[in-house]
Amino acid sequence: MDNYWFYFKQGWWAQLVMFIFQTALVVALLPIALLFYGDKMFYYSFVIIIFVFALVPFGGWLFSRYAPKFVLPNSVPIS
Repeated sequence: MDNYWFYFKQGWWAQLVMFIFQTALVVALLPIALLFYGDKMFYYSFVIIIFVFALVPFGGWLFSRYAPKFVLPNSVPIS
């Protein structure tokens, strides 16, 4: 049970960070999808620009902010 709890705590924080990043992705890209509804070329070009210049740095900041909470000092559970 200790191993399960150890991995559950690590997985919880990892899933939370991924959920926050995916929510930010939807919030950032939904207006662009609505703005360029019929034009795929402009949509994908804006998606790439926003992903590279806004969402990648946000994801890096989010990971560095929450990484100490889900990467424990000892990576091996006590057995």
